[in-house]
Amino acid sequence: MKTARQFLLTASAALTIVLTACDYDTPITENPTRRADSRLLALWRPVAAGRADETLRIQRFDDMHYVVLYDGDLFLVHHSDAAGLSFVSVRSCGKYAYFAWDLSEDGKRLTIREVDKDVIPSGTSDVIKLLEMNRNNPHLFEEAFTYARD
Repeated sequence: MKTARQFLLTASAALTIVLTACDYDTPITENPTRRADSRLLALWRPVAAGRADETLRIQRFDDMHYVVLYDGDLFLVHHSDAAGLSFVSVRSCGKYAYFAWDLSEDGKRLTIREVDKDVIPSGTSDVIKLLEMNRNNPHLFEEAFTYARD
């Protein structure tokens, strides 16, 4: 019974993340700002305890895009660097989510942070301008998640 309950809670949380993450009608940048980075291509597992079943697989789609498989859901991703930060625009079901990412020097840890929708609201006409204005805002991002290369 406990296992079924844990599964339902985990599935519900994952579904909530997927459905609520993609709130924007447009990407940060219409076109990728750089080529796909081969250092990101891997199977990543969360470092935080309690999230051991979660996986993040990043694969190259073409020279400029990735396909990301996150707990069974597919996303098309491209680099959208802006305001001096490394962002990605993540597409699913015709909508977008915005994430900042940071890869450790040794390439073994990937940290991602979703842009907070209260700071950069959906329907914003000039996302890049708002990102530049909020670059140093401590509330620009939601909680950081760190993954280790599997």
